[in-house]
Amino acid sequence: DLEENNMVSVVFGSTEPFTFGVLRYLAEDMNVRHPQDLEERPFNVVSLDYKHMGVGGDDSWSASVHDEFVIKPGKFRFAFVMKGYLGEGYGDMSCEKILTDIS
Repeated sequence: DLEENNMVSVVFGSTEPFTFGVLRYLAEDMNVRHPQDLEERPFNVVSLDYKHMGVGGDDSWSASVHDEFVIKPGKFRFAFVMKGYLGEGYGDMSCEKILTDIS
């Protein structure tokens, strides 16, 4: 539990567009039959997505993704900055993740 004056904030930034998600679960926690069976973790899991491609084209049951939206296999580089703020102080952490073997 965080006290009001000990609030934590995290800011992510990049020169490239990206999407993100925050959950109270790990990916392996999602292997439950019913959503009510999920148990929250005592921490947040942040996922940053540099590229994201759907599984279908105009619908989910036939055509594939249109060629202009297909992410081809290759080597990708995604750099981002993460800043954490705790109360009055803050810390900077630069992060870079190289994604390879996307297929």
